[in-house]
Amino acid sequence: MVEDAASQAIWSSVRDVQPFAANGALGAWPVWRIVCPPASGGALGERLSRDTGGDVIYDWGGGLIWAALPPRPDAQAALVRQRINAASGHAMLLRAPEEIRRNVEVFHPQPGGLAALSERVRHSFDPKSILNRGRMTRESAT
Repeated sequence: MVEDAASQAIWSSVRDVQPFAANGALGAWPVWRIVCPPASGGALGERLSRDTGGDVIYDWGGGLIWAALPPRPDAQAALVRQRINAASGHAMLLRAPEEIRRNVEVFHPQPGGLAALSERVRHSFDPKSILNRGRMTRESAT
C-alpha cells in the first residue's frame, strides 16, 4: 500500500511527465505529445523508441504518448509523423530548441478538408489576419 504523501509524489511525477522535464535527465531532448487510438499506443511507442533510441511514457491507457527523442536537426519529425499517420493519430512538438521549432511544423498537419475548414473559421473571426499570425500554421503568417 502506498501512503498518502508517497502516492501524491508518484501521481505528481506522472502528471508532470517528470522524467522528461527540463531539469531531468532528458531535459535537452525534443519532446513530442502524441495522441492515438489506445490499442495502437503500445506498438507505436515501442517502434518510436526502438527506431530513434528515445524514451516514451504512456498515459490514457496508451492513447497519449510522451516521446523524448534524441536531438536531431528536425526533431525526427518525418519519422514521427510517418508513424503517427500509420496509427491514425496526431502529434505536437512540445519542446525543442527555437531553431528547430522555426523549421518544423509544431502541430500535426491537418488533412486538406479540415485545414480548409479551419482556415475559413479563422478567417471569419480574424479577416485581417492580425491575431497571432503564424501561431498555429505557417500559412496564416502572410
